[in-house]
Amino acid sequence: DVPTTERVFNSLKLIGKYVWLVLWPQDLSIDYSFRAITVSENWLDPEPLAGTILVAAMVLLGLVKLRRAPALGWGLLVFTGCTIFTSNMLLPIGTVFAERLMYLPTLGAAVALAVVADRMLGSARSARLNPVGLLLIVLALGALGVRTWERNKDFKDSLTLFSSAQEVVPRSARVHFQLGNIYARLQLYDRAKQHMETSLALDPQFIFAAIRLGEVHMADRNFEQAQQTFTRILKGIETTGASSPESVAAVRAMTLRRRAEALKAGGDLDGAQADLEAAMGLSQDDTPRSAKQLARLLHGQNRFEESIPVIERGLQAVPEDTDLLLP
Repeated sequence: DVPTTERVFNSLKLIGKYVWLVLWPQDLSIDYSFRAITVSENWLDPEPLAGTILVAAMVLLGLVKLRRAPALGWGLLVFTGCTIFTSNMLLPIGTVFAERLMYLPTLGAAVALAVVADRMLGSARSARLNPVGLLLIVLALGALGVRTWERNKDFKDSLTLFSSAQEVVPRSARVHFQLGNIYARLQLYDRAKQHMETSLALDPQFIFAAIRLGEVHMADRNFEQAQQTFTRILKGIETTGASSPESVAAVRAMTLRRRAEALKAGGDLDGAQADLEAAMGLSQDDTPRSAKQLARLLHGQNRFEESIPVIERGLQAVPEDTDLLLP
């Protein structure tokens, strides 16, 4: 979320990165979200300046070649035109940078590169191939083939995929978040906590990373740390960047439910009940979940009569939620 001028010259930098990845796809990542791409602050910084020169050269060469080499000209212009859209230059598209956005632009690049390869092999009027050009093309295809083979290994499993992403974009908060989730599923809680904490250090407003960190503490049976984590979230929740009061209320309700679980596991049943009662009053969408959790808490203490109005309140919010009628 940057000013228009700054967005434009950073988009030119991204186009330069796209060009490089087409020519040599060495550093590939499944994610390029927050903090993965450094924002340049000046048009004269090396990367935006290089991107500007590169884009200008591709447009100029494409226009010049339209008559004498239309395939090359159109290939360059299609690639440049498409990347102008996918790079957020004209308007923000919600994704800063992603390899999947290169499918259509790569079509133009493939046509242009095919023309270049044809010229390297020799004149179309000559029956003889240029051995030097042929050797260079074979070497390039061989290198790209090896790179493809190596990249395919990254898709062995989720851990391998996001570990490779971490090597390419170590400042991506989402990559660390996903690695934390993976290690949590593997019950490697220390590593999971480390990645969740790194994710939060990169993006302090990443509310779901904070909630997941608390859940990892709970899974590791460190209930006090879990309670402290959820309490910090509740104290700072107004500054998490939620888009509306309803979003803030929903996140608060979810966090209160998580803290209630930690309090219950730590033996503080009264504190858990207070959190669940507070959660029920915050979000209409969250009321059935909070009511269900509170009813089960009361059932566990044989306080069945007290649970009846809780169940009724949950059913008022979602009449079809029959799970509330189960013990």
